Amino acid sequence: MTVLRDSLDLSNSRDSAIWAAACTAWRDCARLGELLINSASSFTPTRNVTRGCPKSRGSAANNHKFLRFKVDLLINSFALFRALIAVLINQVPWTKTRLSLGDWLTSTETFDEVDAVAALEHHLVVNRQVPDDAPLFAYATPQGWAHLTRSDFVARCNGIWVAAGMAALNGHGFRIGGTTHLLLHGVDPWVVMKQGRWSSAAFLLYWRNVEEILPLFIGDSLDSFTSLRNSVARLAKSI
Repeated sequence: MTVLRDSLDLSNSRDSAIWAAACTAWRDCARLGELLINSASSFTPTRNVTRGCPKSRGSAANNHKFLRFKVDLLINSFALFRALIAVLINQVPWTKTRLSLGDWLTSTETFDEVDAVAALEHHLVVNRQVPDDAPLFAYATPQGWAHLTRSDFVARCNGIWVAAGMAALNGHGFRIGGTTHLLLHGVDPWVVMKQGRWSSAAFLLYWRNVEEILPLFIGDSLDSFTSLRNSVARLAKSI
């Protein structure tokens, strides 16, 4: 992610949108399909998050800023209270698992180079001329504005990574990479599951897929891996 950031021009409207989308997908363990559109013709405000969704800003007791995005759609009232404190929240109107109910995406201010809150705020300022009924990650152009499609986003990211001698990723790599990053940094697996909005079965299946490779990242710290594995085992017993 730092290689991506260092190669993007954050004074450029398109690159600012790409960086904001990348941070949101990675930090929120989100599916790209929840954030980006496949094509301009496929965009519908009832299925895709828009720039003009209601917003509120504040600061939690731990001094982490939060910015709350809400999309107007028909959902039950309980869903309106699912936001967490100290976070930036986008309510996505359509997700793979919840369909038209949508869901909440949660980003925490991290005060580092890959801060999703800062990236989104910057994107909103740089692309302030984009109309409210456009997709959230649309960007300004000399002719007005343009859609940021999933394929364009992935191509730009992979172009940077391949040029730096790194492997190309598919779109799902942001969700998997963000999830693995949190696990490697000691975040409780239950919290990671909720952050990524995984179902319990899906998260445990994902864990089985990465359990064999995590020691490669943890290195000689066997205690860290054992602790993480035990945490997932406790989670499995509780659900």
